[in-house]
Amino acid sequence: MLTFYDDSTGERVELSGATASNWVSKVANLLVDGLDCQPGDRVGVLLPVHWQTAVILFGAWTAGVGVTNDSTDADIVFAAETALPAALEADPLQPIGLSLRPLGAPMQAIPPGVLDFATEVPGYGDVTSPRPLPGPAFDETPAAVLADRARTAGGHHPGERVLTTAAYDNLDGLVHGLLAPLAASGSVVVCRHLDRTRLPARAAAERVTGTVGVAVEGLPRLGQARVP
Repeated sequence: MLTFYDDSTGERVELSGATASNWVSKVANLLVDGLDCQPGDRVGVLLPVHWQTAVILFGAWTAGVGVTNDSTDADIVFAAETALPAALEADPLQPIGLSLRPLGAPMQAIPPGVLDFATEVPGYGDVTSPRPLPGPAFDETPAAVLADRARTAGGHHPGERVLTTAAYDNLDGLVHGLLAPLAASGSVVVCRHLDRTRLPARAAAERVTGTVGVAVEGLPRLGQARVP
């Protein structure tokens, strides 16, 4: 369902549908059972393109809470370890830090009051009952609109395999690089710190059918997302 590469560390992670579902449930249970989130609450997600970002987004929606990339507009914030200082300035009720290092390693330094995703989330149950999606699924975009965009996003086809370098902090990267491929019963190859010299061989090895955020000769480029 999801294959993740980080070319700065050499990391490669594969998530089947069942494994991804387990992670999504753990995140949802953390929010509902551990942090008492209620439908309509908003969770800040200040994370780069990453497999953990994907499961956190789906976990938040499964818990019935909205998602924003503005830490000043959320009580609970998921942030990369390097982004925690800025996130803490907004004084969220509960910040949750992620090291984003290989093998889901814990953070190297945990500030007071911060939960470490790597040590907190695995202890929660891997089954949950989805709540109804809230109105604002991502910033001010209603859940129904987001779901409809995923179903009708141009250029997608059943069973596709999309390679993306685009972060999920914008609707274009989110819809074309995650939601639309999965809605089409396809899969995604998520690349962070991409080494472009490896891109043609990777696209061939992973049997990629389209890209988001980066171009591969001979493959369609989906959406408008661009990265430097």
